[in-house]
Amino acid sequence: MKQQGIWIWENINAKYDEFADFSVDFTLKSTENPVMLRISADTNYALYVNGALAAFGQYADLPHCKVADTHDLTAFCRQGENEVFLHVWYHGAPSSTYRTGQAGVFFEITAGDTMLAFSGLHTQCRKSARYVPYREKLITKEQGYSVFYNAAAAETPWHPAVATGYDPELHPRPIHNLTLEALCPGTVIGGNGSTRFLLDLGREEAGSLSLALYSETAQTVVISYGEH
Repeated sequence: MKQQGIWIWENINAKYDEFADFSVDFTLKSTENPVMLRISADTNYALYVNGALAAFGQYADLPHCKVADTHDLTAFCRQGENEVFLHVWYHGAPSSTYRTGQAGVFFEITAGDTMLAFSGLHTQCRKSARYVPYREKLITKEQGYSVFYNAAAAETPWHPAVATGYDPELHPRPIHNLTLEALCPGTVIGGNGSTRFLLDLGREEAGSLSLALYSETAQTVVISYGEH
């Protein structure tokens, strides 16, 4: 199938540590064929289909050798109208795990030989108000920037995306994508019982941290970690 997607971004003068949101809808007339996503971003992305996290985790590539991830979105789609929402983070600054590239994202969503949606000048985008940009706060020089998120911020208006002019050859991801699996419950084995907790997962594990927090007033939550 001929490529229709192009590399896009929210503006033409991207800065380090910048976040952008993208939105596109598509109509699925039949569920006969699997719905497949091909996507590449600089620097990282998280894609939601009908409100559910469906794809994430750009392969750590190089500007001259960009990698496109492939995801099966079938389980998240329904016959009829579908909504796709995409967060993209442009890191920008070089680190031990990233080489500076050009801010942007490319994607195509297909079902068999039918192109359902693709990145283009019709794609709606906006600056992400909740992911706070331009802080450029390093975790370490090796690991790059940390992320700031303001859950109470009002979102900014949508507008059409702009073309970046970037058009690299895209290579298939050489290893499997990361996956989200069932949460591993932890047992509290220490701490002070109110603000500090030490948990034992009961096994060696690597993955994402999931927290449920409740407060009647605005709070600042700081999450830090070490290489243990």
